[in-house]
Amino acid sequence: MTKPYLAAAVLVFGGLMISTPALADYGAIAFSQKTGNYGYSYGFNSRSGAEARAMAGCGSRKSGCGIVLWFTKACGSLAVGSKRGYGTGWGASRAQAKSIAMGICRSNDRNCREVVWSCSG
Repeated sequence: MTKPYLAAAVLVFGGLMISTPALADYGAIAFSQKTGNYGYSYGFNSRSGAEARAMAGCGSRKSGCGIVLWFTKACGSLAVGSKRGYGTGWGASRAQAKSIAMGICRSNDRNCREVVWSCSG
């Protein structure tokens, strides 16, 4: 019985092994409704790395910070209203991500504005 082998990251040509580099495709946004603080990241090789950087920019969980959005090979946006209601969105472009985030924010609050965005991948 032969076992299946996965060769997604390694190609073998004539005995030479060529590995493909990890792509920096992940980004994240963290936000605290309690304080209004936020943090963001882009260009990370892993979701966990992107989320850790976004949290470092926002603050601690004690201050109410949490990941509100992660994305890969896309753009992400955070829109916040006057009472800290918020919306997030992701899409193929900043404009698309912002449009989604603003629409969600407007359903939760008034005077929404995009406070942060980033693109990755």
